[in-house]
This record gives sequence, C-alpha cells and structure tokens, in this order.
Amino acid sequence: MTILDMLPGQKARVIAFTNKTTETNFLSFGLLPNSVLLLRRKAPFGGSLYIILESHVMAIRRSEAADVLIEII
Repeated sequence: MTILDMLPGQKARVIAFTNKTTETNFLSFGLLPNSVLLLRRKAPFGGSLYIILESHVMAIRRSEAADVLIEII
C-alpha cells in the first residue's frame, strides 16, 4: 500500500521506499521509516498530496507518494 491509497484524514506508518532518489529526498525532510504521517488532503486533477509529518505540512507529488510504502494505523 502507498500514500496514494490513503484517504484524507487517515494516519499511516512508513514502511519503506521503492525508489532511491525519492528515499534520499524524503530522508532529508525527516520522513523516515517508522515515521507516522497524516494525509491532510488530495488536490484534484492529479495535483499534490498534503501530508502532516509531526508538526510540518508537506506537499508531495503523486509520483513521489507512489514510492512510499505504508501501513494504515
């Protein structure tokens, strides 16, 4: 399951990343394996996804969200 499969308002724990480039970018932002995130909203028409990680709100591309494996909690 990836962040793309989440519904707004759901919380999830990051399991792993499927792309090394995306992994490097997210690690620099503090999105680590076992981090808990909340999907705030999905922009319409294939736009960004807004996630809350601790106290930070981040907008990520759908292509990046597809590279993050999660488990819903």
